[in-house]
Amino acid sequence: MTMVDEEVWPAPSELNDIRMIFMIGGTLGMISSMFIMITYFKFLITGKSRNAFVFFLALSDFMLCVKWIVTTTLVGKIDQFAYIPTSVPKNDPCFWIGTYGYFWAMSSLSWNLMISVRLVRSFVRGASGPAHKYKIGISYHAFVWGSSLICTAIIVYLGEFGRSQMGCYISSKLLMYIFMIAPIGLYVISCSIILIIMHVKINQAKIDAGPMSSQNLMRKKESSFRNQLYKYTLVFVLVWSVNLLSIVFTEMIIVLDFNIILIIRVFCVTIQALANSLVWATSPTFLKYIASGIRASSSSSSSFSSSSSRRYSSSSSSPSPFPSSLSSQQYAASAADERTSLIYNHQRRSSLPYALGIQDRDQQPNTINNNSII
Repeated sequence: MTMVDEEVWPAPSELNDIRMIFMIGGTLGMISSMFIMITYFKFLITGKSRNAFVFFLALSDFMLCVKWIVTTTLVGKIDQFAYIPTSVPKNDPCFWIGTYGYFWAMSSLSWNLMISVRLVRSFVRGASGPAHKYKIGISYHAFVWGSSLICTAIIVYLGEFGRSQMGCYISSKLLMYIFMIAPIGLYVISCSIILIIMHVKINQAKIDAGPMSSQNLMRKKESSFRNQLYKYTLVFVLVWSVNLLSIVFTEMIIVLDFNIILIIRVFCVTIQALANSLVWATSPTFLKYIASGIRASSSSSSSFSSSSSRRYSSSSSSPSPFPSSLSSQQYAASAADERTSLIYNHQRRSSLPYALGIQDRDQQPNTINNNSII
């Protein structure tokens, strides 16, 4: 193994390479994640968004990529790298940069696991799910944010964030094994087993489905949702398996170029974000909503022009601003009801349960719709 002068590692000439790797990886990951989040909220406003899993996975990836950009910005300004991981005091900026990065890395891993769990549940109980969907939706969030927060809090309490070969991160080798390498291995193995089982079941479901008819349109909808979850899980297994192997290789003292290791670990998140955005953008639901938006835009412009011409032609013969079948009081009451309905729908779609994917677009405030996704 090549000897390294720990006092001058990384050398000043290597800082530009490190800065470029973090900058490219962080920028591409942020753009891909922003695409998912922006389009998700676009559909949320129009009442057409259903898959909250991909949104929260994109959010976690985006926040983790922010850490790469922060690392790039602070390269050469504060000490972030050490050939042998070294903890730093809690008043050191590197300590909290590492804390931030670890929390969002764990949440990204956990959301991938929850997607695979939801894939299993789609076969156990169907994509429509049981009547107590609300409690199950809360459990997803509780597991992801709770486990990420608890693990992060333990490492903060032990004071084991600091400088490492990957920048500001976990500085204890033991804690790195327990709180990072072990979860990655466990999640990758679990999701791999789920993928194999679900692959067989999806193929069997296609055989059992037969030709589409009006009686099994719901089955087609469930199949589309399952296929999307399957693709997200496949992306996770492929990408993070490579990252896990790179960690195992380096721990086994297998000599790899440092830039190669850095590229693998940084671009792991970047490639996951890029691949997930591709799965999101090519899903039948996404394409259908884009097509319907284009049709609605063209039809509204044509209807506006036609209605304008009708109003102009009838203005000379109809002095009253109200339809002939309605009195002014009836017209005002109808307009008030429409405004009330619009305000209610806007408030409902802006509510926290709706944004979290717990409450679906068609359900009333005090009821739970079985067609909600999360």
